[in-house]
Formats: sequence, structure tokens, C-alpha cells
Amino acid sequence: MPITLNKNKLCFITCVNNEMLYERCLAFLKLLAVPPEITVEYKAVRKAASMCAGYNKAMLDSDAKYKIYLHQDAYIIYPYFIQRILQLFSKQNVGLLGVVGAQTLPESCVWWQSEHCCGRVIDSAAGFLNDLIYPLRDTQTSSEALVVDGLLMATQYDLPWREDLFKGWHFYDLAQSLEFYKAGYKTVVPLQPCPWVMHDCGIAKLCDYAKYNEVFKQEYQKIISAKSFTIG
Repeated sequence: MPITLNKNKLCFITCVNNEMLYERCLAFLKLLAVPPEITVEYKAVRKAASMCAGYNKAMLDSDAKYKIYLHQDAYIIYPYFIQRILQLFSKQNVGLLGVVGAQTLPESCVWWQSEHCCGRVIDSAAGFLNDLIYPLRDTQTSSEALVVDGLLMATQYDLPWREDLFKGWHFYDLAQSLEFYKAGYKTVVPLQPCPWVMHDCGIAKLCDYAKYNEVFKQEYQKIISAKSFTIG
């Protein structure tokens, strides 16, 4: 039987292969302000075969309505993060939230090459910490997106992660974004006058990136090539 989700519970989920990074991530999480009616739990998945496999396991193990899938090297530095995501999830039909993403995808399906990126994150992918800011276009509080980056993905509905297709560490995030789109839910990126997350990832290792780029393109071609796609 499906788990009855607890609407007053929130779970932070992380695939872990570096205990030092995760301890730092967890330390930031435990500094967040928690509304009195909310219970928080933390799930670390170790020795996951893939990001999707690890996330599916933790998702099925938790009865929390609100789940935040977070990289071990991503540190939530905005103390009122929980209150803000709950406010955003109270809006009609919002299913998925990220801190940075894109409203459209280019032919390459590399989201940061889109002409319509949105959001904000302190990131070290260039080899140094950099405050990346992409302007929001829709409202003063959030912007609807097609995809969000996997450094942080918050949900209020459980949809299976596509571990049947994505057996590594790339494109699982864009795939899950489009699974929410297919299911009829909105994905949003919040306005961040100050950054919510520092992602100290360093220069990315792109093993199997091209392989799963092709898998993604083949599976979601109808969505990513739809000229009629609009946000709203």
C-alpha cells in the first residue's frame, strides 16, 4: 500500500560518498529555522548505485510530504529556507522547486546554455566561488521553470526517479523536472535577494555526461522540441 504522507513533516535526502562533506551539509541544515508544526528528518543514502536509485530508496522510506533532495556539497545558508518553500508549495499546483534552472532548453539540453536561465546560487564549478544570478521574469516571488538543477530539488509529491534510464550521476535532475511537467505539476525557482545555497562542487567530473545527455534527448524529445512550449 502507498505510504500516507505526513503534511507536517519534511525530509532532507542526500546521497553520500564523502562523510566530511555531508557532516558540513548537515551542520547547515540543523541551523535552519523550523516552524513549530513541522518535524524534520535527515536521510543519508550510502553506496547508492546511482542518484536516481538512492533517491528512490529514500523517498520510499520516508512518509514526509515535503522532501528536499540535496547534494552533499550543497549548503543551505538562508535560515528561513523551510518557511519560504512551504509558502511556495502553498500556491496552486506547484510540485517541484529548485534554486536555479531554466525556462527553456537549448538543442544541447545543457540547461545553463539556455537563453532563459533563472535563479541564484553561489557555485564553484568554475574553480572558485561565484555568485551566479539569473533574473526572474514572471513575478516578484518566483518564476516558473521547465527544469531545475539537481544541487537542490524540493518536492511535495512523490514521483519515481527514472533509475530505469539514468544509472549514473547526470541528467537525473532534468529528467525528474520533466516527469513533474508530464504529471501536470509546476516547477518554480524562487526570487532570492540573497542566495539560499552555496554549492561548493568544484570543477565537475563529466564521466558519462555525453551518454546520459543522449538518453535524455531520446526520452524527452517531444517535450524539449515542442515549439509551442510556454511558461505560464
